[in-house]
Amino acid sequence: MVDLPPNMLPSYSPALRMRHSIGGCFAVYNGTYHIVTKYYRFPPYCSNLQADLFVILEAVNFAKEKFSSAAVITIINNNIGAIKHILKMTARKQSTWQGKL
Repeated sequence: MVDLPPNMLPSYSPALRMRHSIGGCFAVYNGTYHIVTKYYRFPPYCSNLQADLFVILEAVNFAKEKFSSAAVITIINNNIGAIKHILKMTARKQSTWQGKL
């Protein structure tokens, strides 16, 4: 378990491939207090990357809906491909915005 300051809300988002489908979930904690766990099941043709990106998106949407904008949210994910994909998309959007200025 990661030891975080009490005002941080970590969200863990693993995806797991099984024989006939893939599942994903995220769990939200405030310190050691468990707030919620959301589970998702995806069709067998879904990739781990797609599942991780969907679960991360749902975790972000949940955090935006339930917590104030001042809350520090930490999303922990072990799929480096999903993280790189998000960073690449963010950099691409930033360069597009810079080109319009």
